[in-house]
Amino acid sequence: MNSRELQQKTFLLLLITVSLAFALILWPFYGAVFWGAILAILFAPLYRRLLLAMHNRRNSAALVTLLICLIIVIFPLSVIAALLLQEATLVFQKISSRELDFGMYFQQAINSLPGWIVRLLEHFDLANMSSAQERLSASVVQGSQIVAKQAFSIGQNTFNFMVSFGVMLYLLFFWCATAPVSPRGSSRQFP
Repeated sequence: MNSRELQQKTFLLLLITVSLAFALILWPFYGAVFWGAILAILFAPLYRRLLLAMHNRRNSAALVTLLICLIIVIFPLSVIAALLLQEATLVFQKISSRELDFGMYFQQAINSLPGWIVRLLEHFDLANMSSAQERLSASVVQGSQIVAKQAFSIGQNTFNFMVSFGVMLYLLFFWCATAPVSPRGSSRQFP
């Protein structure tokens, strides 16, 4: 084996090793990288227009694009997610305190059905809501105990989410600021 072949094989081995190490480091952030790329692609036309309006100041155009992305996409999604979580918590509290009684609603629905449907439901043991409600209440209590036990894990997942969110915002800014632009000002192909 000559020196040139040895150098090429060593280089290839080193390249594969470094690539695998790099992939291993980035693996926890695959979601952030994915969503950063998606948002960069979606907001590339806006970035190009802002770049023209700001006389080819890349960082300023990328920062404004990032702010618009935050205002249009990320903040509304965060508000919707927070409101859904708040409503789910409220429903959970009402079920736990028995303020919300699905058994009563179910019984009212059963009482309004024709007799032959009620007999059919009783035949399949579907007309008795009290046992189902007891099982549901037991499941809710057990679920709340599991959530309480996993509080540390939930906090750690929240921290991981915030780090991934920061990585996504950084990548979005970087990909916008380094997008190739032709001399006329219109962008070539976005990476």
